[in-house]
Amino acid sequence: MTNGIDDVTKDHETAAGGKLGGAPTYRERQRRLPVTAIVTLDIGSGGIEANLCDVSEKGVKVESDAPLPQGPVTVKMIGFPTFSGNVRWHGGRLFGIEFANPIPEDFLSEWVKVHGRG
Repeated sequence: MTNGIDDVTKDHETAAGGKLGGAPTYRERQRRLPVTAIVTLDIGSGGIEANLCDVSEKGVKVESDAPLPQGPVTVKMIGFPTFSGNVRWHGGRLFGIEFANPIPEDFLSEWVKVHGRG
């Protein structure tokens, strides 16, 4: 852990038990900011509230009791622009959502300072 940023060498897909419908995959190192916040996920059939666990330029990890199907999702957080992405993996109650467009790391760092610590 360096300055509150968790450097991981493999994606949470592998740590959480694999990708939906496929074998675990490894990805480039991503800097993930640990977060405690509530998000609303819109999967087309309504909104689901979930706990945000971490965020990176390319996606988020959330925890939810409700199952999230693989595919498109819209993510809403206080103080953060609404963004779209895809549910890419799950393991138990954890889900990984990849953003359609990367979010600048400087914006993420500032957002976590203001809104993301519980």
